[in-house]
Amino acid sequence: MTVHIEKSPTAALPSEYCQLEPSALEEFDLQRRVTNFLARRGIPTQLLRVEEESGTVIVRGCLPSLHAKWLCLECCRQVAGVMAVVDDIEVGSTADSQPVDDDDDLRRRRPR
Repeated sequence: MTVHIEKSPTAALPSEYCQLEPSALEEFDLQRRVTNFLARRGIPTQLLRVEEESGTVIVRGCLPSLHAKWLCLECCRQVAGVMAVVDDIEVGSTADSQPVDDDDDLRRRRPR
């Protein structure tokens, strides 16, 4: 006797992601794929924040060199599904680079 178990496409995802709308799940997937691709290429992703909106990837943060910035942007363009890349990366020394904190970013951008 053979038993067939049907798995849903989202069975491997944590339950909180299964509650997302399909478009939000696709955005999360592209954002995750870009971040993973960057990490595999040796880009310090802890210094970056990757966002995605309708196929456009927005990369924010600080990298230690122009070469690292160029490599990061080129890697983003190589991921399937990326239609455009918005560069919001600053270049600075690694001593000055700190992990991206969403609250700090909001405080800097909030008008006074």
